[in-house]
Amino acid sequence: MIFMERFKQKMLNSNRDYLVFFAYFATVFFHELSHFIVSLLTNGKPSKINLIPSKTILVTEDGKEYVFWTLGSCESTNYKFYNAALISLAPLLLIFVAYFIFIKYFEIFPTYTFQNYICFYSLFYCLISNSIPSYEDLKLAFSKYSFIFYTFVFFIIYFNQNLIKGVLNEYL
Repeated sequence: MIFMERFKQKMLNSNRDYLVFFAYFATVFFHELSHFIVSLLTNGKPSKINLIPSKTILVTEDGKEYVFWTLGSCESTNYKFYNAALISLAPLLLIFVAYFIFIKYFEIFPTYTFQNYICFYSLFYCLISNSIPSYEDLKLAFSKYSFIFYTFVFFIIYFNQNLIKGVLNEYL
């Protein structure tokens, strides 16, 4: 995994924009797809998904250049108090998908070949490496829209502690 991160960082620092697309496409795809699916399920009305990286160059007054990359985006048009946090933190669900793949992959593909191992670790890497919400995701997750949602969840958990303890005892 360290090799893959170093490779991707070298691609970002190169002047070959098309290589950035190939280096990041698989991982960005899962991240943005998670936003898109949760937006659909929570009535967020996704309007646009972009998987093509774009580069922005900022030049300061003293002449220094800073390069910023937008690797992908998923826009929704209906952010409400009940869905803003869920849509923005959707990439965290990739951890559960990765766990499912970790448990079930070799039951589904029982042959232990080199290609199977490469596919397994590549898929696992793509899911885990992009399960972290971006800065923009975190800004939306803790915006004024989401405060009402978190308050609501807190009160449900607080007043239903016995119910939660029963569920946890049953499954753990």
